[in-house]
Parts: sequence; structure tokens; C-alpha cells
Amino acid sequence: MKRALARPVGVFVLTLGATVGVLGLASGVSVAADAPPAGPTTAPVTRTTLESSKELRGSIGYGASTPLLAAATGTLTWLPRPGDVIGLDGVLYRVDEKEVRAMHGDVPVFRNLERGAEGADVTQLKSNLRELGYEVDEDDTFDWQTQQAVKKWQKDRGREQTGWLGASDIMFVPTDLRVDEVSATVGEASGDLPYTTTSPHPLVTTVLEGADASAAPAVGDPLTVIIDGAERAGTVSGVSRTEEGETLVEVMVDGEPPSPMARIVVVLPGESRPDVLAVPVPAILAGADGYLVTVVADDGTTTDVPVEVGLVAGADVQVISSALAEGDQVEVPS
Repeated sequence: MKRALARPVGVFVLTLGATVGVLGLASGVSVAADAPPAGPTTAPVTRTTLESSKELRGSIGYGASTPLLAAATGTLTWLPRPGDVIGLDGVLYRVDEKEVRAMHGDVPVFRNLERGAEGADVTQLKSNLRELGYEVDEDDTFDWQTQQAVKKWQKDRGREQTGWLGASDIMFVPTDLRVDEVSATVGEASGDLPYTTTSPHPLVTTVLEGADASAAPAVGDPLTVIIDGAERAGTVSGVSRTEEGETLVEVMVDGEPPSPMARIVVVLPGESRPDVLAVPVPAILAGADGYLVTVVADDGTTTDVPVEVGLVAGADVQVISSALAEGDQVEVPS
């Protein structure tokens, strides 16, 4: 507890005309009294929840790059440009001047989707058709209704109305994508890898090494991201291993995408301990038999109290001692 100190008594100087006199001192000499020493700086023992965390440097990017594995065969007659974003029903590339369009799904086009077909790939196709405004049932069967919906989709895009679709018509991709690096050239035969793709959304990325990698968050976990000093909520969107053995964590940040020039810190959560006594870290002293804190009484007297040290979280540290109570004042050396 900080104690109020009396101000030192000053020296009074009496001036009369041109004659200067100093009470109690030789004429012409002025001496100021020495200030008494300041009392110790103290801080209260608090009862709180301590949460450890580690701040890691982050950067802005679009996440890991993934190859686009094209199945259509022929001559490439059009390719998108790096940075282009391709959404549902967007054109991925053209082969022999025929567009291959994007539909969302995890099962690739491994056969012709035609009347009588059943399976997860049909379910995906029908889900995409419904999202595009075509009327089909929610099941895994390519029936007459699905065939008519496909014909309407083909007519709306100026295609031959066959009523079936194959790898030369559509490609299932997990979600909207951003073109990263184009490796193919218009005019050459289509191959397995015309270009690579990334997420279309700017992501905050950070790299975990050593012990941090063993405590990597999972996809979907919430994380706090500090952007130019302001905290923002984020969600882990990807966790992957690099060729160097590091763990790359990608975080989707709520709100507006951060500027590429922003200063970014990713807060990696650690251990949490509720309802513990804590003091500032500088209050912990090393004694002959372990750690201790100096408790300052109301009258200014001090007592060294042995403590066990627990979790360190930021500027505070958990202390364990039956001789300490919430509200006690401990000395904090400057």
C-alpha cells in the first residue's frame, strides 16, 4: 500500500528592500532540506483467471496453393489470368472453344452424368442446379426432371442441349477459387495442371515451429488476431505442413480484409487457470530456498512470504501460499 508522505519543510526567505535575510542560516546562504526516501511501489494480490498465450507474427496471403486437375482433353483455347476469382458456374478454362464451368463439390466428375445415374456426384450436381435456379428434387437420382434442368442450363449458356454432362462440360471444385499461378499456355494440349488455385479470400497466415506446432489449433477453432493494435476475431480455416516441417495456420478474419501493409499478430491460446491468486511478475523474488514476495503492511513494515510460482500469463504470475490473501499489498521492485 502506498503511504502519503509529508512534504519537506522549506526554507523561508525574507526580503526587505535590498537586504536579504535567511531565517536560521547565515546571510546569503540558502540550503534546501533533503527529501525523505520514497516508499516502496506496491501492487495488490488479485484473485483472477489467468490465461497464457503466445503472440506470433502473421502475414496476409491467400493460403496454400492447390493444383487444378483438369480432365477435359483437347487444345486449350482460353485460360483465366492470375488473380481472377471463379465462382459457381464460372468458366475455369476452354478446350476446343468449349467452356468447362465450375460447380461445387468434393466428388470429381469420373463419369458422364446422365439419366439413370445415381450417387454422390448426382447429388452434387442437383444441389448446384438448385442454387442456380433450376427445379430438381433433393436426392441422388438423375431422373427425367434432372435431364430437363440440364437441358435448360445448356440452352441458357448456348450449348447443345444433350441433357447430360461430362468432364468436358463441368468440373467439381470445393468452393469459389482464386487463380494463383498459370502454368499452361493457350494453344497447347490440355494437361493435368493448367494452373494452381487458392482461397479467394485474404487470409492471415502464421507459422508454428517446435513446441508451438504440437499445440496447433484445429480447423474451425476461434483465434484472436491483432491488426495494427486492434483485436479482431478470426476462425482457423486451414492447417497444413510445409516441406520444411513447419505447421502453417490460416485464419479467416471477421470483417473487412486487412491491408497488405498491416502489422499483424496471431494470438495462440495456451493454458487457462481460473480462480487463482496472482501478482505482477516483478514482485517475485529469488530466495535461498525458493521464491518469495515481500508483503507490505499498512504501517509500512514488510514480511518476506515464501510462495510457489504457477502459470505465467502476460505481466502476471500465479502464486500459491497459505500466507497470502486477496488484497494483500506486495512490493514491486522498480
